[in-house]
Parts: sequence; structure tokens; C-alpha cells
Amino acid sequence: MPYSWQEVAEAWCVTLDDFLGTRHAILPDFEPFEQLKKETQWLPIDPFAAVKLPGESELTVHLLKSRVPHIRQVAVLRNGDSRVGFVVRRQEGCDLVTLAPELRGNGLSADLLLATRVLRASLKFSEVPQLHLASKQLFCGGCYSAAGLASARAAHRLAVLRALAKGKAVPPEVLADYPHLLRSAHLIRQYALSSALA
Repeated sequence: MPYSWQEVAEAWCVTLDDFLGTRHAILPDFEPFEQLKKETQWLPIDPFAAVKLPGESELTVHLLKSRVPHIRQVAVLRNGDSRVGFVVRRQEGCDLVTLAPELRGNGLSADLLLATRVLRASLKFSEVPQLHLASKQLFCGGCYSAAGLASARAAHRLAVLRALAKGKAVPPEVLADYPHLLRSAHLIRQYALSSALA
């Protein structure tokens, strides 16, 4: 079954392995938030590439306005006019996620990663190639710190939970990593409207 770029961005049709690129953390944990905030302060926000972070009415995710491809891949989390988080495509081809200190520990990284994929998908006009290739174009993993790997795993699990809550036909190969979710899919749908899954 062919998938749209939007569906690939939502990640529920992509296996955990294709989403992560690896299951190993090889980078040290570090927080380059202040450095990235300084380096990107001169780059304007693209007003046409923005989405609200689910459940957080004041937080929005934007792409930076640029014709340079690697800069075009940078997503900025904003709270009003303040830049409070980033997803940056590194030269190695992997994405780095960082949040302002006051936002850490609130589970925002997963939603930020998924929102970044959706924004990147909005720039795609071609047909979707093979799923694993399309997923890598939207979010490249492969080089993680322990915290980064945990965030990426959480993002994929959240994507699958949301798809089940909406009654989508999540492929068996995706559910293979979440057998407990398949057994409780009816309960997930039942409580979706009153939870953060909606």
C-alpha cells in the first residue's frame, strides 16, 4: 500500500528500525541549546512552515526560512517570540534535538521530533520512495546520545499510539516492536479523546 509523505511523517507506518537508523547510542550526552540559539538567531522563521505542538497551545514548531538545504532542515520550537528548542540536521546526516533548560523533562522531545517530520514532509512534492528511504529523508537517526535515542524511541512509540487511537491500520511489521499495544488497541481508541493521544 503506498503512503503519502504526510503518513510517513507521522511515522506510524515506518518500522522502529527505519525510524531510528540504529538502536545504539554512541554519542556523549550534551546540551548545545545556547550555542544553537546564538548561531541561528539571524535566520528568519518561515511563516508558511509551522505547526502547533500537540497539547501545548503556546508552543509552535517552525522551519527556518532559507534556500540553503541544510539550513532549511532546521526546526525551531517557539514560545511566543522566544526560541526555546531546536531540531538541527547535523553534517553527519543525523538530527540533534535540544530544549531550553526550563522545558527539559516534560516529554516535549517526542512531539518536537514528530512535528519536525511533518514540516519537512510539507516541502515534498514527489512521490514517496521506499518507506525506509522516505523516513530517512524526513528524520535521519543513526548517531544518538543516550538521551537522544530515548527521545527518538518515545517519538516512534507515540506515533504508533496515536495511529491506533485513530483506528489506523498500523502495519504488522511496525507493531512487532509493540505487541502490548496491539493487544490493547481497543482500549487506546476508547480513551483517545480524553488523552494526549488525540
